[in-house]
Amino acid sequence: MRVLVAEPISQEGLTKLQAELETDIRYGLSRQELLRVIGHYTGLIVRGHIRVDDELLGRGKRLKVVGRAGTGVDNIDVEAATRRGILVVNAPESNTVSAAEHTMALLLGQMRNLPLATALVRKGRWKEARIRGVEVLGKTLGIIGLGRIGSLVSQMAQGMGMRVVAYDPYIPLERFERFGAERMATLEELLHCSDFITVHTPKNEETYGMIGKREFQLMKDGVRVVNCARGGIINEEALYQALKSGKVKSAALDVFDQEPCRENPLFELDSVAFTPHLGAMTVEAQRKVGKAIAEEMIRAMKGELVRYAVNLPSVKPKLLPHISPYISLAERMGSLYTQLFRPQMGEVEIQYRGEITDYNLQLVTTGFLKGLLNPILEEKVNLVNASLVAEERGIKVKETRMRQSDDKGSLLTLQGKEGKVSGTVYGKKDLRITGIDGFQVDFVPSGHILIDYHSLPHTTTPGIIGQIGMVLGRAGVNIKKIQVEGDPQREMAMMVLNIDNLLPPEAKEELLKIEGLLEVRPIKL
Repeated sequence: MRVLVAEPISQEGLTKLQAELETDIRYGLSRQELLRVIGHYTGLIVRGHIRVDDELLGRGKRLKVVGRAGTGVDNIDVEAATRRGILVVNAPESNTVSAAEHTMALLLGQMRNLPLATALVRKGRWKEARIRGVEVLGKTLGIIGLGRIGSLVSQMAQGMGMRVVAYDPYIPLERFERFGAERMATLEELLHCSDFITVHTPKNEETYGMIGKREFQLMKDGVRVVNCARGGIINEEALYQALKSGKVKSAALDVFDQEPCRENPLFELDSVAFTPHLGAMTVEAQRKVGKAIAEEMIRAMKGELVRYAVNLPSVKPKLLPHISPYISLAERMGSLYTQLFRPQMGEVEIQYRGEITDYNLQLVTTGFLKGLLNPILEEKVNLVNASLVAEERGIKVKETRMRQSDDKGSLLTLQGKEGKVSGTVYGKKDLRITGIDGFQVDFVPSGHILIDYHSLPHTTTPGIIGQIGMVLGRAGVNIKKIQVEGDPQREMAMMVLNIDNLLPPEAKEELLKIEGLLEVRPIKL
């Protein structure tokens, strides 16, 4: 087992590797040199500069594990690695303290106008009124995203006498209570009451641009804003306008929509502090990263379970043919549940019925968790780390089994307080969703799906399906399959449409104008 360390990691990490594995330290290899030597190694450790693409992975005939000394894996072709059976691991927790501390540094720095004050002192100007600051004591800090970093920021802020409120629709109430943050039911509620706002969410389709013109209008006059999470979550143009108008008193940014950022209208403003993505750039964080990636590499090379796998690890060959389809079904059911019901995920119940109960279902249960979490997390969740991530987020899992099934097959059900999803496997690999929240359905959980809820009288009105079809047609969205299921007791109906591409936001808004249509949920599986 031979590992190539191709980019610098801490000495602590190197010492661990060298004690357990044959380790070559070769920094500064050219692309051609790396392509030439990679075939000799079973493990590769990189940071963020070396591009681990399909070509490099293809040359690594013996390669079993790629380790990313850090969080992001943008420089690694994870899909190609998975396809080649190469495990990708990273070290996502190592920068938690550093990122939280940097958040507080930016918060305090802008409250006392340190960048502007420094510039004025250098010019020989002293005690100008515009650099007068404010205290944190008694002020309200709004935290958007109560994950690892957001939770630590909450504790730090409370230690300074701040009132902390937080918004995170995917975190159970127990976590808010644990970290002393008041739970805001909506983002709007947080924006209204916060003196300072800091963002700690992943960047995905839901969060990109989530703080824009409308959100700034809802904030208090003179609010101060920090972003140490990901660039693009705060719309930079909207922030610029809010700063120019005085709505936002000041801001501090460690991340940008485009990085490295060399030109930006925000650079013109004295009311904004900037750092070049320094959240993880501390001696301690880099030491932890080196140690963590070394430990992950050692475990992976020895065939042990790792905590932070980015892609799917191998499973026992004898078990795989029997449970693999159910793992896939569970993942898609979990993803469907999250996208459809947008749960807080305090507790979920997983029910197994039929022949599937004869097997060890740990991987299937983990598949549910992977599906539940992936739509809302930036870090890739997989069968190795899904249970750990769920535990960290306070998700409780109740598992029940019944050997007998009404149809003598196998049925999986995922249920939470928000709703319920059921599914099965026909034959060996025909995955189907058979029920959603009491509605009987039958569709393949794959591709783009549109789920509409209607009031029952309007659903039976001639022409409503045609109206939906016309809206989708104008948006360039083709309907591949459609089914409708009504529930007279609830006076509601559900319509499931398999469509061929993503539903544009404007099409969704137009659909909601159709009389009787109550809700529209675009799903991507």
